[in-house]
Amino acid sequence: MIAIVLTGAFFLLSKTNNNKVISESKEKTSTGQSSFKKGNFEKAITELEKAVKLDPENSQAQRVLGQSYEATGKLEKAIESYKASLRVKPNQPDVLYKIAIIYKYESKLDEASAELEKAVKLNKDFVGARLILGDIYANQGQKDKARNQYQELIKLKPLGLDLEMVKQKLEDLD
Repeated sequence: MIAIVLTGAFFLLSKTNNNKVISESKEKTSTGQSSFKKGNFEKAITELEKAVKLDPENSQAQRVLGQSYEATGKLEKAIESYKASLRVKPNQPDVLYKIAIIYKYESKLDEASAELEKAVKLNKDFVGARLILGDIYANQGQKDKARNQYQELIKLKPLGLDLEMVKQKLEDLD
């Protein structure tokens, strides 16, 4: 009987401590996000690293930490944080896009296109991902794949995108 009571007390204590840790992680995430929005990336990194250390399952902290690393040019760490965010919450097309942009910047076009393909699969209307994916395909000589991306963009008729430019890219493939 005493063992059952002690086990129950230990369980409640562990749960309380876990809730406290998660709450503290969320607080650090909030401070980090605020610092990021103000352009104070080093402070954001400090706070978000603390948040992630407290709760590695904090996908939001991992994502913003990736953005902060990216803003400071720490691209390898940015990718690591973005991927950590995806491990916790896999269906984030915007995070896949951010990884792809870094890969494209680093001229890792196969890796970039793989991430963009995943992003477009998750969000068929992802204009930026489709445009860059089409451009990568065109540069790699994959005309049919590029054509498909540009045609999908034209069908979407997104506001703010120069459709004449997309039509020109389509014509240039022929």
